[in-house]
Amino acid sequence: MTARGKMVVTLMVLALVGFGTWKWWDMIRMNLGLGVNPGIRRFKEKWGAGRCLPYVETSWETGSAGFFARLFRGRKAEPGSG
Repeated sequence: MTARGKMVVTLMVLALVGFGTWKWWDMIRMNLGLGVNPGIRRFKEKWGAGRCLPYVETSWETGSAGFFARLFRGRKAEPGSG
C-alpha cells in the first residue's frame, strides 16, 4: 500500500470515529459500578462516573446434564486419538 493509500485509510477511520463520537456522545459514560474499594470509587467519581446501570443480583441453579454429557459420561479419550 502506498503512503497516499495509508493516509486515506487513516483519515477515513478518524472520520468514522469522529462521527460516532459526535452522534453518540450523550450515551458514552462511565458506570460507577460496584465500587470495589473507596479508592476506585473516588477515582471514578473524579472522572464523572455516575449510576447509569441498575444494580441487580442474580442466581441460578444448574439443571441436569445435557445430551452430549449424558452420551459421553464415563468414556475416556484413547491415547493417540487426538
